[in-house]
Amino acid sequence: DVCVNITSNLIDVNITRCPQFNKNATLQLSNLSFQFAPVPRVNGSVCRDCNITSYVGGVFVFNVSHFSSYSAGPNTNLTIVDDTDAVARVAYQSVRFVANFSNATSGASINGSTVGCNMSLNISGAGPYEVMPFISSSRVYELNRSINTTGNFSYTVVCDGSAQSYESLNATDALNITQDITVPTIVLNSPANLSSTTDSNFIRFNYTVNDNSGSLANCSLLIN
Repeated sequence: DVCVNITSNLIDVNITRCPQFNKNATLQLSNLSFQFAPVPRVNGSVCRDCNITSYVGGVFVFNVSHFSSYSAGPNTNLTIVDDTDAVARVAYQSVRFVANFSNATSGASINGSTVGCNMSLNISGAGPYEVMPFISSSRVYELNRSINTTGNFSYTVVCDGSAQSYESLNATDALNITQDITVPTIVLNSPANLSSTTDSNFIRFNYTVNDNSGSLANCSLLIN
């Protein structure tokens, strides 16, 4: 086994095999493509005790107090979820899409007039990217959209915080829309069931309809 493994955006030291290397050091990662200064990561997580020295021309220099597996990541995080992650959604039913675009170090939401997230569905005829409004109460970007077809699809969210020196990110997730096989429920409000009337000219029927999809094309009354 080797003590040190250096590859693209990774410096890894096996301190179990080579404990003599477990000491303070200055690390340099080269040929990085981040637009803004990245965040040092240790074993895949944000390194809280690393000190950044510089980031110039794709070369990232930072100091560490001990050795493990170090890499660099964007200064942002993007997490996307939708209703279908937890519950089934049928055609014509509204689906809620949520994007959490945040500071990789503090976890604080990234937002403002110069920041934005947009979403695109890979469904034929869905159109270009749609703006996801920022919801100040929940500190996330959110879009509600009705999908009028069934199948397995995906969607992509792109968040741009470059105007505030934050790395832009994109994320893709799967989406499943099923066919609505639950029949609507109809409740006759008036006239009362089995009632009679002497008015032969005009009868007003009032009823309440509920459907699983939340969207009904039309309702018809048949008299026989």
